[in-house]
Amino acid sequence: MNSVRSTAGVLLLFLLVGCGFHLRGFDARRAALPSEMARTFLQALPGSLIADGLRQRLVDSGVLLVEEAELASAVLRLSGERFSRRVLSIDDSGKVGEYELRYQASFVVYQPQLPETVSTPRQTFSIEAQTLSVERIYQYDVAGVLGKSQEEILLREDMQRDLARLIFYRLQAAK
Repeated sequence: MNSVRSTAGVLLLFLLVGCGFHLRGFDARRAALPSEMARTFLQALPGSLIADGLRQRLVDSGVLLVEEAELASAVLRLSGERFSRRVLSIDDSGKVGEYELRYQASFVVYQPQLPETVSTPRQTFSIEAQTLSVERIYQYDVAGVLGKSQEEILLREDMQRDLARLIFYRLQAAK
């Protein structure tokens, strides 16, 4: 009976692998970006965690990040990174019960102004300016102020990673 189960399990595994099934997740080899982004200049504020996450995803997908916009085939400009926190609910005694955290960033992709030559006509590629945001809600407890401030920091870092992932997905969709 056990050998029948194990044989059936192995057969099922081979069928799943044979049909192309794979677990969902980020696979840099399949992360095809538009060919116009082969050499990209990433313009962002120093210390931007969104830019750091996006930089890693771009490199993993085979994009060559250049140091000067003039050397790039595309410029990816991140701007408008904003973090906000607002009170969502108040308890009976007037103390904060919940906060809403919101992280927002804008991006645009364009080709740098390069001279057009007769042998290589200029092709235009751009992604219009877009603003993306992510929100999180968390319970606030006055008795655990230290733990809640650490939770807010972790949520903020998670939101920055999510924004980098969402921007990367938008870049993939532009093909």
